[in-house]
Amino acid sequence: NMKKRFVTAFVVFMTVLCFVVSADSYISRLVDGGGLLSGEEYDRVLYELDRVSQNHGMDIVVVTADTFEYGYNAKDEATEIYEISGYGQDGIMLYLCMDTRDCRILTTGLGIEALNDEGIEYILDCTVPYFSEGEYADGFVEFASQCDGFVEAAMSGEEIGYMESCV
Repeated sequence: NMKKRFVTAFVVFMTVLCFVVSADSYISRLVDGGGLLSGEEYDRVLYELDRVSQNHGMDIVVVTADTFEYGYNAKDEATEIYEISGYGQDGIMLYLCMDTRDCRILTTGLGIEALNDEGIEYILDCTVPYFSEGEYADGFVEFASQCDGFVEAAMSGEEIGYMESCV
């Protein structure tokens, strides 16, 4: 009877410990190092990134920066940030550096299957006009929406049809 109580208490303790550890290890899918978003915009964009990510079991991420933190070009910078941030092996990240005005989409794992070079260019064509107008939140939400469509199509085996214009 005492052994049963101990085992029960141990299981409860370990469950609580696992919950606390997992709650502390949340990695935001939105890092606005460039300071482009208001609090309300940040919440709206993060909600969309999390929604699409959870729907597909992969990380859909947006990172903005003032300058290159690691002194690389945009492609290498995006790769370094994705790898050291602890995102999953399956993902799509939009990286925007304000100093150089470089915008890059990085794909990993299933993200590579969902987005070929043509798909990446299409999404950039859909999002960059928002950035040019200073409408960063709308551009990031459009990125999440486009990723949702591409990943959904890839997972269902559908052929992606590109429209001539998305904006």
